Amino acid sequence: IILSAVAFVAFAFNSVAQAPDLMFENWGDAAPPFVTIDDPVGWASLNALTAVGTDTSVTQETIAPNQGLISAKIMTVDVVGAAIPNPYTTGDIDTAGILVMGKINALPSPGLTYGKPMSGRPATLAFTCKYSPMPGDSAFVLAYLTRYNGSSRDTIAWGKYATGVTTTTFAANSLTMNYDPLFSTVWADTMLVFASSSVYSHPGAKIGSIFYIDAMSWSGYTGI
Repeated sequence: IILSAVAFVAFAFNSVAQAPDLMFENWGDAAPPFVTIDDPVGWASLNALTAVGTDTSVTQETIAPNQGLISAKIMTVDVVGAAIPNPYTTGDIDTAGILVMGKINALPSPGLTYGKPMSGRPATLAFTCKYSPMPGDSAFVLAYLTRYNGSSRDTIAWGKYATGVTTTTFAANSLTMNYDPLFSTVWADTMLVFASSSVYSHPGAKIGSIFYIDAMSWSGYTGI
């Protein structure tokens, strides 16, 4: 995935200095000093592109949040001012609404650091969500657990949740982590989570789809 506040910027995989707020209660500037629109602390979104014409895609849901005072509201928008390569097919994604565990860095050069340090082999990632899709669209949550092997990162496990069903109230959901047998004795040292209001593994992303998410938590243990 590639984002930019001013141009075309490749993501680098590093640890986030500020741990992501899994309850979405704390928010801060998306990409200071260029953008003053807020993102959840420890998360990044297309809000950094509001500086070059993209509409705000992630906002605070405070009228009817699930837990606490705030839930995250992700809306699919027309992407302006950046090229976001589609990881599944050729070409760029021009319609998207995504929240990724990480932080936009505007200075000294634009880019993104992402991933949160952790230690373990959790079995599931739980969260609450509701969805208001445009016809034919679907939302998803992706999670990856990795470990640095001295020269590169190994993906220890991954999990996915997806839905195309309209829901008007928050409901508890979860995704199950699928562990690679090659790393059966390895504990992850970093986690990475994506939440999207639209599909991108195939055509169908629609401007206006809205995905609400809150209260993320890891649980369980996957042993050897």
